[in-house]
Amino acid sequence: MSNSHAATALVVGASGATGRLLVQQLLDRGLNVKAIVRSPNGVPGIFTSQGRLAVIQGSVLDLSDADLAEHVAGCVAV
Repeated sequence: MSNSHAATALVVGASGATGRLLVQQLLDRGLNVKAIVRSPNGVPGIFTSQGRLAVIQGSVLDLSDADLAEHVAGCVAV
């Protein structure tokens, strides 16, 4: 992520209709975003081209507690 000083939010389900809207609003506000998605194909290219979105592929239900803790670390909101 290019703007390391901006706050970071974690969005689960970012490729869904509501998730995409939330990601767009967070990026528009200057936040960095970590997005957990089952398929990165559902993430619009405009999001990933901004450099402030990190896409994490996988189901949140399949992530270990340690994986979730790692993804949540440093986030101001989930």
